[in-house]
This record gives sequence, structure tokens and C-alpha cells, in this order.
Amino acid sequence: MPSAISLITLLTDFGEQDYFVASMKGVMLNINPQVRIVDLSHRVAPYHIEDAGYLLKSSCHYFPVGTIHVAVVDPGVGSARRPLLVSTSRYFFLAPDNGLLSAVLKDERSTEIRQIENKQYRLDSEGATFDGRDIFAPAAAWLRGDRRPVHSAASFTILSRSQSKNLRGRVQRWSAALYMSIISAMPSRISRLPTSLKCASIRSVRR
Repeated sequence: MPSAISLITLLTDFGEQDYFVASMKGVMLNINPQVRIVDLSHRVAPYHIEDAGYLLKSSCHYFPVGTIHVAVVDPGVGSARRPLLVSTSRYFFLAPDNGLLSAVLKDERSTEIRQIENKQYRLDSEGATFDGRDIFAPAAAWLRGDRRPVHSAASFTILSRSQSKNLRGRVQRWSAALYMSIISAMPSRISRLPTSLKCASIRSVRR
């Protein structure tokens, strides 16, 4: 289990035009004024869990050991889904139990998954729809307290492959920021395509 340091990253689908991200930061700084907060992104497509998981997986390992990663993309907020604290050999992850951490934990050999349930370390609130501020932010700032172990967490399939003579893959992320790049989930062993392949068809799937 990593030793805690005062570095917290934030990944959400809250956008940057409202008070949501600022209020999370305010809660954390009120508990621990010395904490450093780094924004990974707040422009995840609304409720797009898999996209958030990809962004977290792609960036988290560049941070120092002991970093606390908070990811809140939460279509099930206010429901019975569990708020999780996951410890790996290098980092802490706080996220809803909805599959967001699937990509991060896929290759981890040793993890400890706990449910955040000690109300002493939650923010009092009349509502039940802002767990980012009321549960995950204070838990990240405190990172202690009684948390009941959870033996399994929700997940989704990272990559499925079709048995076919044709080359098939799944577009994992479309990035306009990277010159309209398409980031695929092709196996890494495919190093080059046949020179006769002049174009590829991309079939969009509406979720």
C-alpha cells in the first residue's frame, strides 16, 4: 500500500462553467490546506464512464507514488452504488463503483478495495446528488477512517476481439485536441497494416 502524500488529482465530467469543481477543491483545502490539487480533466463527456477510465489509465502512472486520484463520473449518484477507495502498490483511487476503475485495475496484481462509509468523514448535505463534494472530496483529504472491505467491484470489458479474417477493432477515444486523432483499442502486437490497405471504414455506434 502506498504511503499518503498531499497530492490529489481530479477527473470529472462536471465541466468548467459551474461551481462543482471549485466546491470540491474548497472542501479538500478546508480539511487539508497543504494539499496540492491537479486537474486531469473536467471535460469528460457527461456520464461517459469508459472514457473517464481511459483518461485515468493514460495519465495516473505519471504521478509520484502515493498520489490520490479522485475520479467522479457517476450516472448512478444517489443510488445504492458504492463509493470506493482502492489502494494499489503505487496509488490510491477514489471513484464510484460503476466500472470507472476497470482499466486502471486490469493489470494490477495487488489491490485493496474498501467502501467509504464512515459518516464522520463526509460533508453534511441536505441532498444526495453531489457525492463528488460530499463523499469523495473529504475522503481524499482525510484518507482515513473506518471503511468496510468490499470484495468485488463493478467492471466492464476492456477489449473484445472478433474471430475473423478481417482486422477489427474498437475506437476507444476520438480526440479533437490531437488533430482529430482516433485512439483505438487494437492489440499492441499489430505493428503495421498491409500496404494494400488504402482506407478503413468506421461504423459509428450510438450508445
